[in-house]
Amino acid sequence: MDYIATYVKAPHDSNGNPQRGYLVYGVNTGKVQFFDQDFRGPSFLPEELEGTIGYGAVMEVTKKEYKKLKSEYSNYHSLSTYHPY
Repeated sequence: MDYIATYVKAPHDSNGNPQRGYLVYGVNTGKVQFFDQDFRGPSFLPEELEGTIGYGAVMEVTKKEYKKLKSEYSNYHSLSTYHPY
């Protein structure tokens, strides 16, 4: 297992959109990346990560905490070469 993923849930935003995603931790690298689910459904993680992830707990956060996680970890910290966008 190279990565551990925690499912992050926050209340819907002011437009009624769901706020869900995975915070993925690289076990060997110590790096973190956030993958926002948007409207892509349950299989929104890159296919290249399939079979290398262990899934952890569900973490419920506030809207503010979700926005901060998304902002801090979406594109800044890389899990080797994987980027959600």
